Amino acid sequence: MHFLLFLVFILMISAASESVEIMEEYDVKTALTLNLAVLTEWPEGTFARSDSPVNLCVIGNTIVQEAFSRISDKKVGSRGLIVSDVTRSRNFDQCHILFHGTQDRIRLSQVYDATVGKPILTIDDVEHLSTFKSIVNLQKGDDKMELYINLNLAERAGLKISSRVLKLAHIVP
Repeated sequence: MHFLLFLVFILMISAASESVEIMEEYDVKTALTLNLAVLTEWPEGTFARSDSPVNLCVIGNTIVQEAFSRISDKKVGSRGLIVSDVTRSRNFDQCHILFHGTQDRIRLSQVYDATVGKPILTIDDVEHLSTFKSIVNLQKGDDKMELYINLNLAERAGLKISSRVLKLAHIVP
């Protein structure tokens, strides 16, 4: 009986450790998303007013939502930041940034179809670049987060990503 309790305890610690690691990974992805927001220029007319907030829309599970909710009081330049859960939405027109934090390729394809060519900075963390359909893809490397940027999609959306970001990124066709 003691052995069984010990085994359950070890499994719980292992699961908790993995959950903490995933939370830390999304904290890094959140920080990168915020920095990308600051270093991206949207086309004129994207925002209703000069003080309109940046709408950061998030698709993902509870861990993803919690990580992004922690930056909802931050600034993007002189603009405020509004973080919204759009996991169940099909309309992304109110989004300036859309982070897709799930490996659901069908949903990612729907998001891509709904946002391509619109001034929305789309970011995902899909593991296989062959299905990479967002402007930015974040990949966990051996010791750091890797940044992949599709400049063709950024140009179609009318977005200009700072050369400071591009120097650090892998540019994909």
